Amino acid sequence: MKINQLIVLLSSLLVLNGAIAQNTFSFELKSEYVKRSEAAIEDDDGNIITILSQAIGQDYTPQIALQKARLLIFNPNGDTTTVNYMLGDTVFDFTTITKYEEDGYLVAGYSTLPETDSSFLLLLKVDEQLNRNWVRQYYFEDVDGISFSKLIVDENGFYGFGRVSFHLDPKHYPIFARFDNQGNLVRYHIYPDNSTSGYYEYTFNPAKNRIWLFSGPGLDPLNNSSKAVFDTTFNHLYSEVLPLPTMWLMYVQWKNDTSFYLSYQGYRDNIPSPDHEVCIALYDTLMNRSYFGEFGEQDSDDYPGQTKSFDFLNSDTIYYTGTIDMYWGFPPVNYTNWIMIGQTDSTLQDRYRYFMGGDAYYITYFVLALRDGGCFVNARKFNHETGVFDIIYLKLNREGQLVYISDPTIQLSQFLVYPNPATDHFYVEGPERGYEIELHNQSGQLLKKVQAKSSKISINTTGYSKGVYILTLLVNGQIIETKKIVKQ
Repeated sequence: MKINQLIVLLSSLLVLNGAIAQNTFSFELKSEYVKRSEAAIEDDDGNIITILSQAIGQDYTPQIALQKARLLIFNPNGDTTTVNYMLGDTVFDFTTITKYEEDGYLVAGYSTLPETDSSFLLLLKVDEQLNRNWVRQYYFEDVDGISFSKLIVDENGFYGFGRVSFHLDPKHYPIFARFDNQGNLVRYHIYPDNSTSGYYEYTFNPAKNRIWLFSGPGLDPLNNSSKAVFDTTFNHLYSEVLPLPTMWLMYVQWKNDTSFYLSYQGYRDNIPSPDHEVCIALYDTLMNRSYFGEFGEQDSDDYPGQTKSFDFLNSDTIYYTGTIDMYWGFPPVNYTNWIMIGQTDSTLQDRYRYFMGGDAYYITYFVLALRDGGCFVNARKFNHETGVFDIIYLKLNREGQLVYISDPTIQLSQFLVYPNPATDHFYVEGPERGYEIELHNQSGQLLKKVQAKSSKISINTTGYSKGVYILTLLVNGQIIETKKIVKQ
């Protein structure tokens, strides 16, 4: 069913034993606009509020004319509404959203006046019905681009953290800003150095009297991946090297007052190689590590969600997401990869891990843990016909499943099978705990049975005729998935 070019597939699953009913849906936004949706929040009624920005142009091009940003709201059944805001002739973008006091939300972004190339910081306060209360715009001298990735609210106002770039300087520098309850700028500080990655993560220490800035390699004075510590007036106090020198794309969430989870892009077994993984670890305030999880596939370039790679409401149920086989730059027409979605317990032991894709190029952005026990995932899918990414939203239940009344067009899988079509061989990647593979022809005749001794194996098809074959994947003798494989 098409609603404003949004294709919605949805159904409901009623959870027994008095738990909250869980609805699952997938939602694909297709248009010729450049689109971004990099943050979301759940309200008290179970509605999911996401930020959505659209622009004229194409992805991977340097010049894109901004259009208006908006809020996109999903109700628990997957029905959608949009809320548009106008700022006269000013064009603007949204970058993050957070709950603000008890009566609404705070949205941060940036704005640009017509026929100029300088960005203003944009703050928008809306009430619980998403009606605009106030708007603030701030210009920072010589700043060419500004983006807030995090807003932290307290009783006296809020802090904004992010990055800026300057005219003729494409590097991104950390920025700290303090505002009162009406969005008036109290003070700000731009750190005078930058990391090579340009990605920064901010949090407060448990006492809320120190700001921690997590940065990838290159930030002075240490030049390694580091944690820089500031007071609340943004004076730099000291820095310390993080456990690994190449950590970046970091995200922090506190478990309690003495420990926090930190995700980052790392290497399998901590050995620098092309095999990047999504890594999550539990640290205490002295950076001692107690638990560690490594998520991804062997021999593939796997990266955390770009803006929020994991989330939880209760640390015994942690959701994570990432991109399998990341490709940096304009993806080739035939390049395909996968979205990864999983759940762990508080010790970062996998409960399940699923993959979606294999038909196009995807980049995963964030996961949001929901009060009904499920999660909400955002990713982008590149469309070579339009030259832009289309946006995909997935609302999954606590088992990580999409439940449909009719056959879904988006499927989640525990196994990766590629290339498909195949010529002389294909690969299967599955759970670390071991699995079996059965290959049948279309008549149901068993041609090959393989016991996997590692998570990734190769199946030789040299002696088989061209055509369609059926691949059955089993764990502990139980059929988990069945796939079709084409031999060319």
